[in-house]
Amino acid sequence: MAATTLKIDKAQKRRFDRLQATLRLVAGRRVTQDELLGRLLDQGEASPETLMGKAWRPLTREEIERVHAMPLDLGFKLGDVDEAVYGRKRGSRS
Repeated sequence: MAATTLKIDKAQKRRFDRLQATLRLVAGRRVTQDELLGRLLDQGEASPETLMGKAWRPLTREEIERVHAMPLDLGFKLGDVDEAVYGRKRGSRS
């Protein structure tokens, strides 16, 4: 397993360390940082609504329609899609 550095500020590190210490008391054994982060990720994936708390809510139909109506700059004109994707204009077989 390759080690990766995760940058967090000092306050977050203190909170992480406190949670790790609390879990050690609850579990009655040492809980590694790796294990703690894995459990937090598992919990977040299983219940993203819980992870987000009261700030999370699904978008309303109107909000979804507004997002869909937003212009999207793909970096090329709509007529150039085939050329951008396939390297040639539609219908040319070269």
